[in-house]
Amino acid sequence: MNRSLFYSLSLLFLLCFLGCGTSSTEDKSKTKGGKKTHSIIDSSKTKESQRIADSIKIRGQLQDKYNAIRFLPKDNKPVFWTYQLQKILLENKGKVFLFEGQLQDVEMNQQGVLATIECYFHDTANFTWAITIRLELLVSEDNIDKLSSLKRIEFTPQAELIFNDRLFIVAKIDNIKRINYYEISGSVKDGHNEESEIEISALESDKYVATGKLIEALPIPAEAQ
Repeated sequence: MNRSLFYSLSLLFLLCFLGCGTSSTEDKSKTKGGKKTHSIIDSSKTKESQRIADSIKIRGQLQDKYNAIRFLPKDNKPVFWTYQLQKILLENKGKVFLFEGQLQDVEMNQQGVLATIECYFHDTANFTWAITIRLELLVSEDNIDKLSSLKRIEFTPQAELIFNDRLFIVAKIDNIKRINYYEISGSVKDGHNEESEIEISALESDKYVATGKLIEALPIPAEAQ
């Protein structure tokens, strides 16, 4: 074997050896990184499971304390008509309801202090229907400070929705009705100073307003960040 061939083979062997060593180190690094990622995921799942458990516990305590009926009841049919919601109130007359929603505003009016809370309901299985119920509830002195300290739903300058405190709401509901929107078109007078007809057309809405009295409000544990 000539000397040139010997040196070439030796160099090739050395490069292969160094290459294998580097791969082993990279594999170890990847393994550690993978374990770290799995650890973060597991920790997040644990926090979320705890949050859900805490939410269920608080909801159960409120239901037991006030004998409150969760709104909408689990066995309720899809909601398409105001009558369906009104029937729930009639069938549970004198009882209080438990809602989940987000605080919109707290204001003073002629009746007293009023809290506005938005609650969203939908078909979790097939998403064949969805409604929003706006609660307009009179607030007692005991609950004013508690509500005033909570955040409200806001939009950032980048038009991103900030998901703030969600609440368990125990409330007595007196009435519920559909929110009607109207579209007005037409002009009042033309060039000859003659009056023109104004057309008013009703628009369909999936929003309802429920009025009543707030009994208690508690924050729902926030999602793990």
